[in-house]
Amino acid sequence: MATHVSPQRTLNPERRAWNILLGAFAVFILLCLGAIYSVQWFIFRSMINMDTELNVSRGTVRVVMPDTEEEIAVTTTRASLEPGTVISTDALEQATITFADPQSGRTIAVVVVKRDSQIELRATRTPRFGLNNRVSTIEIYQMAGQSEIILLAANRLDAAEIAIITPHAELDMATLAHVIVNVTEDSTQAAALEGEVELRRPRSGLTQTVSPTQSVEMFGGDNRIRLREPEHSLVANPDFEVSFDEGWRSFGLNQPPGTSSTLENVQFQGRHSLLIDRSQSQWPGIVLDHGENGLVQQINQVVDSADWLEIRASFYVEEQSLSTCGVEGSECPLMIRMDYLDLRGQERTFIHGFYTFHEPALQYPLLCLSCRTEHSQVNINSWYTYESGNLFTRLPEDEHPLFIRELRFYASGHAFKVYISEVDLLVATQPRQSSAD
Repeated sequence: MATHVSPQRTLNPERRAWNILLGAFAVFILLCLGAIYSVQWFIFRSMINMDTELNVSRGTVRVVMPDTEEEIAVTTTRASLEPGTVISTDALEQATITFADPQSGRTIAVVVVKRDSQIELRATRTPRFGLNNRVSTIEIYQMAGQSEIILLAANRLDAAEIAIITPHAELDMATLAHVIVNVTEDSTQAAALEGEVELRRPRSGLTQTVSPTQSVEMFGGDNRIRLREPEHSLVANPDFEVSFDEGWRSFGLNQPPGTSSTLENVQFQGRHSLLIDRSQSQWPGIVLDHGENGLVQQINQVVDSADWLEIRASFYVEEQSLSTCGVEGSECPLMIRMDYLDLRGQERTFIHGFYTFHEPALQYPLLCLSCRTEHSQVNINSWYTYESGNLFTRLPEDEHPLFIRELRFYASGHAFKVYISEVDLLVATQPRQSSAD
């Protein structure tokens, strides 16, 4: 039986070569497109973590890192905080978190964690390169307590968005803004000191815009929103965004004569600030004696209809030569004083000071002769926000203010250097949540 063998089909060598060439070219095109896309994404879309640093303003702050359940006690500074980090404060503690662009070093935002508070960093992303038009994003989960958020980015290079998530609501900030957020078991309250924020409940879609000087409270479990009466400032130019001689008058007393402090408006760590500088480096070879320099503003306001009166200040002490506040307790690197008339028309003074170190062996007093409470110790080289609390409840009833004459603040001692970004006197007809000192 004969077997039929089919002739094998042979591929034309020229055609095979063309197929190989075209296939290789297609792979080459795909690789080029992939490379172009990767480079384009890397330059125009990729994000990196911000430089996030924790500075303890007062006390010892507890930090839990994302890769461990172990609690770390931080007393000064901890850099390179990663998303997932939890920060907690107790009754006498305060900390400042600074978010900066890792390329330029510019400060994008600042979050002050007040006492008895807890927050978690969820995201801190910023464009890898300046050609990237995406905005920086910060996401924070605030479980409890009070925080102060300052969004400093005000141009395209520093454009940023901040989301604050709480058990009851979400807050969104996308422009230059300064907001205080207070979280209790039942509600979230947002007060805008500057700029606007959007307060919303994601599940229901309920949204409320919080405008400057406005305060809004959103309750958990339902869709209730309460608009609170805004607080009012009695001070002109409290944040030194314009020259300090707008609203304020300078004063000073210095020994030896001619060793006065430098007072000037500066930008420091992203904040408009007043610098009071009598650092020893300015007077080499000279033994500095007592010096006192600051600003005073006439208030001349009746506050008998108010239910809430609070002094507020934010500052940064860079240098202090005397322990505590000197031998009489009156030479603090920052002192705040309010002169007023009480309900009986008697002259009264409220004074509070701040210092960075205390040497017990010197036995210097912790308060001045006319002070009602001990001065507050804060950390050097760290921002601190002071809130007096409601002076109508902190002062004895027969010493309640009726008429505010003036508010002054000053640096006192031998050598000192301090930045002040805010000094304010606030009134309202409704009680407020406060992180009182």
